[in-house]
Amino acid sequence: MEIKRDLHKLFMKGISLFFWGFILLVLGFLPSFIFIALFVQYGSPFSNYINFLFNFGESWIAWVSAIVIIILLISVGKSVKTIKEMKKSKKKKMTWFVIAFSMLLIVGLIGWQLYLYINFVLGNDILIKINSDKDNFFFEDSNVEEVNFKISVTMNPFCVAECEYEFFDLSQGEVIESGAFNIASIFSRTKTYMLNKSDVDPGSQVLNQFKVSCKSQKTLLCFTKEKENKKTVLISLNNVFSEEEKRVLNNYKNKIISLKQIFYLSENAFAELKNNINSINGSFSYSDYPLSLLETKFVELDNSFDNLQKLWRLQELDSLKFQVPELEGELFDFYNLVGVYNKNLSNDFLVYNNLTEKIRISKQILEGIKSKSLPDELCSNLNQTIFDFNNAVFNFENENRLSVKEKIIGDIYSEILILSELANGGFGDSSCDVLDITEKSFEKIIYFYLDESIPKVVLDEPLSSCCYLGDCEKCCDDSCSEEYYPVIFLHGHSINGALPADYSFDSFMEIKNELTKKDYIDVGDFVMSEDEASGLLGRVNVPIMVTASYFFDVYKTSSGKVVSVSSKTDGIDTYAIRLRNIINSVKERTGKEKVIVIAHSMGGVVTRRYVQIFGGEDVDKIILVCVPNHGISDKVKDYCAVLGSETACNDMDEDSILMNHLNNDKTDFVEIHNIVGIGCNMGDETGDGIVKNSSQYLSDSKNYYINGTCNELNFDFFHESILFPNLYPEAYNIIKKLLV
Repeated sequence: MEIKRDLHKLFMKGISLFFWGFILLVLGFLPSFIFIALFVQYGSPFSNYINFLFNFGESWIAWVSAIVIIILLISVGKSVKTIKEMKKSKKKKMTWFVIAFSMLLIVGLIGWQLYLYINFVLGNDILIKINSDKDNFFFEDSNVEEVNFKISVTMNPFCVAECEYEFFDLSQGEVIESGAFNIASIFSRTKTYMLNKSDVDPGSQVLNQFKVSCKSQKTLLCFTKEKENKKTVLISLNNVFSEEEKRVLNNYKNKIISLKQIFYLSENAFAELKNNINSINGSFSYSDYPLSLLETKFVELDNSFDNLQKLWRLQELDSLKFQVPELEGELFDFYNLVGVYNKNLSNDFLVYNNLTEKIRISKQILEGIKSKSLPDELCSNLNQTIFDFNNAVFNFENENRLSVKEKIIGDIYSEILILSELANGGFGDSSCDVLDITEKSFEKIIYFYLDESIPKVVLDEPLSSCCYLGDCEKCCDDSCSEEYYPVIFLHGHSINGALPADYSFDSFMEIKNELTKKDYIDVGDFVMSEDEASGLLGRVNVPIMVTASYFFDVYKTSSGKVVSVSSKTDGIDTYAIRLRNIINSVKERTGKEKVIVIAHSMGGVVTRRYVQIFGGEDVDKIILVCVPNHGISDKVKDYCAVLGSETACNDMDEDSILMNHLNNDKTDFVEIHNIVGIGCNMGDETGDGIVKNSSQYLSDSKNYYINGTCNELNFDFFHESILFPNLYPEAYNIIKKLLV
């Protein structure tokens, strides 16, 4: 009997243990089961959970939590039993207090771990923030400016981030400084740099980029994917002049124009001298006119003027202060010297022409005397004079020195005049044999005066030089407004409404990193702020890209200060208005006529709504990636408002009024390219795990289909991973090709 009773007791105890063990197991695994049942969209919750549990790489935290909960419940039961058996005493109270405190501590730690894990699953891994004093430096009143970059991270407070930084000169393609550091959420780091005006050519621009990349270190209390996060800040250095410097430069401009006019006069005078010297054609020597030296000096002046004009275009004020007076002195010296030579040459021409005239007259006189009847004595004198004249003409022809020519002709001309006086009158019938007079004659040299009219002097506009990776070109102005339209990346719906709005900037991070390798300049996160100089971001003739967020808005305080605020609880129409402000601001800051928008998920709905409300004249093209063009449904719709903005989620409901208007009302034509993610099981059709294929498809655009995979148990959806070029290069390649 006793044995039977003992067996019954043992059996009942086994049943009790099995029952309570089952209850403990259920209670231990219940939190993770509820989590999977709620958030996994398709399939049986039980089979999904079994698959989840046997995937230890993903479910280890569920196992640990279940074991801790079971141990905790057993401990609580035993502790309660122990307390009941203890007599009332201080020891009993102390034991109760210790047990209660330990339970609260364990429950708190488990709850905190679960909270951190949920945040991690929903995207709260690591966020980098970089704040700079300002983005644009102008050096108006100083030669040196200081810039401070304050670096902070938002992440699990039990995590420590390993970070690397780099301050990079985009203009010259050189690293200014780089390094590494560790940082926790409660701390920040500041890097300070001195910016020098001398590093920027006058009127030009230099771009510097400060980049930080961080990843969390995984520990027991730090749940992290150890995924690297990057953030970039772009600053511009602009060398502008003070009002006094502008006045001095304008004076130099007028002085250079005046000197250029003198240079043209000098050029004409020198050309006149060279042309007239060439017309001498061996008639006499021009060794007194140093043409080669003058030519050398003229070339030097010409080169100096080219250099001076270059200095003006580069706005090299310090160099102009020395070069202008120096060139002015040399130019006037040359102009005056050439003037003297022209005057002397004109006199030489006059002398030479007088000599040729005397030769002609002398020949006429001799012919006249020769035609007369002369006594024998005069015949002898005539023959001697003719002989001397012929020799003089010969010597005149062969002598180069004008002064000697002048003496030769002067002597013979005097001799002929004397003979003419002696032979004046008639002498009867007497005649004599007379020598022949040379037939040689000489043409006069005509002095040509060049027209001294000069062309209108116009100086080229100052040359502003903007460089990218050492390749320098003229800085862009209005003529570049239709080149290299800026690219705006627009994020999707925030899956975790509790996260800071700044997290939204990171969705296109990997694609942007790849595009920087294709000569795109990453401006960083674009948040509207106070007005900036028009076209400042578009001076370098290289395409730029910005990451914008419609979760931010601005307002002006009573003092006129512009303040940026975040708001993630608004509807699609409000976001479309903010997108309009973003597009207008990007156009203004870059000086471009249009923009290109690349939008993901809800960002595509916002973009399409913007075009429908405000028109598409400011948009060159739109590239959509996994956009719910026809709305959301099923569990995505049910839990959208739980995790994010209820207003925006209601707007994206497939049956909402907004979706009806978006797909039926008239919309301006804009070139749209639609990337559709498929391959994930979404019940009755395929999709990207969040948006069904039928919702993504857009009839009035070109659709590109990309296959991917989803792992709902690990919250790994193709909807998000399509933005990672290392996982799905097809999407990136389509975007890259469309941007060309």
